[in-house]
Amino acid sequence: MEGRAPAGPLTFARFTTDDAHGVIRGYVGNATTTNDELKTFGHRAVAEVPRLQELLRYVCLQGFEHHVAVNASHTADVLQKPAGDIWGGRFTGILKS
Repeated sequence: MEGRAPAGPLTFARFTTDDAHGVIRGYVGNATTTNDELKTFGHRAVAEVPRLQELLRYVCLQGFEHHVAVNASHTADVLQKPAGDIWGGRFTGILKS
């Protein structure tokens, strides 16, 4: 893919299994893509992520993989509720930006 994501709302999410402990873990958050210049290749975007340092610390300390799913909306709350309802006590570590 080649192109640039337009400026606007962004939701990111990461869900993963922790097989050793039998749980599904994840985090979701809202951000915003910007029109800041970025000279690179492929499909790209610049995102403003609230509480980025806190999020990165959480991701690293919890051992999450670094790729996330994204969509062009602010739907972190929509993702958080069903994840908690479906996985209940087995779902841990939701961090909303």
